[in-house]
Amino acid sequence: MPIDLTFAHFYVCTRMHNCIQFPGIDCQCKKTSSDYKKLRNIILYIGILLSIAGPFQSIGQPALNFSNGKAPVHFESNEDVTRDNGSQNTKSQQLRVPVVPAKKTDQNLALYFGCFDPLSEDDVYQITLCGDLPDDHDPDRIHLKDEPGHTFLILKKWNPKSSSGPIIKVFGFYPRRPASCLIFRNVRGEIMDNSEREYDVSLTTEISANDFVMILQRSQELAKRKYNLNKYNCYDYAVEIFNSIPGIEKIPITHVKFPSIFGRGGSPCGLYRDLQRLKKEGSSWSSHIQFGIFYAPCSKPE
Repeated sequence: MPIDLTFAHFYVCTRMHNCIQFPGIDCQCKKTSSDYKKLRNIILYIGILLSIAGPFQSIGQPALNFSNGKAPVHFESNEDVTRDNGSQNTKSQQLRVPVVPAKKTDQNLALYFGCFDPLSEDDVYQITLCGDLPDDHDPDRIHLKDEPGHTFLILKKWNPKSSSGPIIKVFGFYPRRPASCLIFRNVRGEIMDNSEREYDVSLTTEISANDFVMILQRSQELAKRKYNLNKYNCYDYAVEIFNSIPGIEKIPITHVKFPSIFGRGGSPCGLYRDLQRLKKEGSSWSSHIQFGIFYAPCSKPE
């Protein structure tokens, strides 16, 4: 989204500094005024949030999937979904995807995660925490042009004895209306699919079937929280779910300083720094952490 800053030039010079000259090459206010810089940053940051609203696929909202040109599945449903609490077979215990009660206006994430049913102890379960930096070449840069970065999760299930491929879900937390979080702070959030999303750092571990059930439950519960740019954004959602795995070394929660007046908040830049430090210090996570340019798999089944 192109941003025209002529309004910022004109407003600062004529209204705040009583400059009689129309802002242009000869106007000193344009280069030296801290007021102009603040106003410019506000306009640019609003443009960033408006621009990120479009290129992602929303669960429960039919839209064009730009990665493969196909319309995604419409996951939202008003039908009640009931599932068995579990059953015992002769080979191994089978678990079921938990169903967190939701209002009719909420996303039905139980349907989205229902592809993992049934969950058997014979299967292998994996979770990956991913951080996509705004600038692949500068981990300290909080935003670049219209890209603020993103933190998301990859859940994967497969049976090593089966010829069928793995079941995968790639998803993250977003404000339902990105621009509104600048005005109202706490806004409605939603889960969106992040298939084929690029990322720069990841932390992967295998977990038990019981822990996988708990992860699915937490993913549904935390998706009901209000999105807050400073207190609870995509970073907080993904890290909190990962840290809910029992008995693990918890990932630090680090909030970084945002541009201009937007305070501090979670960012993939903070995740990158923390995982970089853990790997350098020889943490128990060292062998599970990867740095580089990667692409998330597609969610399967779609």
